[in-house]
Amino acid sequence: MELKFISHVYPTPDFPYFGVRIAVTGITADTTVSHCEGNNFKWLRDVYVFNNGIHNRKGILSANVYNELRIACNDSEINVAFSSGELLEISCPPVEENGWFLPAWKYCAAIVLDNPNDIDRENEPVHQPIAVYLDRLADPVREVRVVAVCPETGNMREIPSQVYNVSKWEGFADKHCQPTMNFDVAFSASVKANAKRVYLIFYGNPNAEKPNYKTNLTVSGEGRALTIENAFYRVKLHEPSGGIDEMTVKQGVNQTFAHHLETNGSMNWSPDFYAPPTPWNHISDWDPPENFEVDIGPVFAMVKRWGTMPMYDDVKISVTYLFYADYRPIVISTSMELTKDRDVIALRGSEIVVNRELTQEIAWRNMDGTYETACASDLPRHPTMGKRLPGSTPWVALYNREYEALLAVAYIENANVRRDGGLERIDQHLYVHVGPWVYIARPLLYTFVGNNPQRVMHAYGNTLHYEKIAWLPMRMNESAFDDIEDATNSLRLPLQTCVVLDTDERVPTEWIPPILLAEFDEL
Repeated sequence: MELKFISHVYPTPDFPYFGVRIAVTGITADTTVSHCEGNNFKWLRDVYVFNNGIHNRKGILSANVYNELRIACNDSEINVAFSSGELLEISCPPVEENGWFLPAWKYCAAIVLDNPNDIDRENEPVHQPIAVYLDRLADPVREVRVVAVCPETGNMREIPSQVYNVSKWEGFADKHCQPTMNFDVAFSASVKANAKRVYLIFYGNPNAEKPNYKTNLTVSGEGRALTIENAFYRVKLHEPSGGIDEMTVKQGVNQTFAHHLETNGSMNWSPDFYAPPTPWNHISDWDPPENFEVDIGPVFAMVKRWGTMPMYDDVKISVTYLFYADYRPIVISTSMELTKDRDVIALRGSEIVVNRELTQEIAWRNMDGTYETACASDLPRHPTMGKRLPGSTPWVALYNREYEALLAVAYIENANVRRDGGLERIDQHLYVHVGPWVYIARPLLYTFVGNNPQRVMHAYGNTLHYEKIAWLPMRMNESAFDDIEDATNSLRLPLQTCVVLDTDERVPTEWIPPILLAEFDEL
């Protein structure tokens, strides 16, 4: 057997490390790598075996095929011991290019992103939980850097990132657990259709200064009266409630979707709840919300509100807005928890209310994949329901061709859980309603618009209703519906992520079974 140096490598989806490629020839029988060492007897633990260019996850080097080792290291001398008993040495030339990108940073984790459909992803947000041994990292907010690797050339560049949700676990240290630093990191990623790409998380530089990234995401104002904008939109929040009050579509359109009519006049009303004789209440009626927090950074701004529904102390609700740099969708997550049984006329989510002058037409995607449109003036007018749609409708758009203004709602996730057993009790659908305004909502239980509106329906307590949607502000043109379709499919099937860490020296070589109630042989 012989070893031959091929090249130094940069991280790629099939080998997400900095390292070397080494050809192995002269194999007469199947063998594996039993041990690998670098300079100063350093144990090299991240070794991949490739047969004819395909990663062999069992680590078998086979006879009669082209075998290659890829080893995570930048050492000049490498010793490789094989299960066949052979011990081989190889010298590697110095790293000249595509070497360790940030020399002052000691560690590097790779995030392999997989685009699972045929839509190019541009500046798609990635939120990635990371956990590393505590002695590797002192201050994630100050130390972490995200680097994009060009798939074609290996060229690397640092990109804006945002670290949040930092916490430590220091319970104990033994073969089962080690003190751990936890954090989440967000960044924008671009991945071609049906392809993979690597982004790197550098950490472990106690002398690093806190980064100061500039993007097109800006937040201004005070308290709840905030204005958030990027290249696609400008959003103003409703000062009493913190909900979305106005949205101006940029993109050369410069038209503002708003409501400004009944009660609080904001655009985002739900979740909402109506159990007479208590008045109908919405999250937009919060004045102020019980809890209001804002996280602002270069990648995203997150507005969080939660508490009890006004006048309904047994109904717990939360709403989270996510605004991003260089990204069109505004992501809205809501939850509503009923803590006791209630008899209701309305239990709704996903409501958006907009001005009539910017909503001359409505479009939606049918379940057979076709698009359908209707003029708002041709639909029945309040109090009759304008248009009922299936609960699984992917998206609905409100628009004005003359002003070229469009605002679509993409429906991403939806879950209803009865936590004390049994089936949830819902009659879920979407509907469009036309009056001096136009609105879309998702009723879960609803009799208010119908031919017997005095019916009162029983809703079970200990139930949780959750939904994630996205608002898409766009220019209305010939490709708008196709663009909405692509955006919806991307939101419903986001980039898949896989974090790859280097193997730490303290990791035991033998399998450590978990702490179980009873012994069980897993091997």
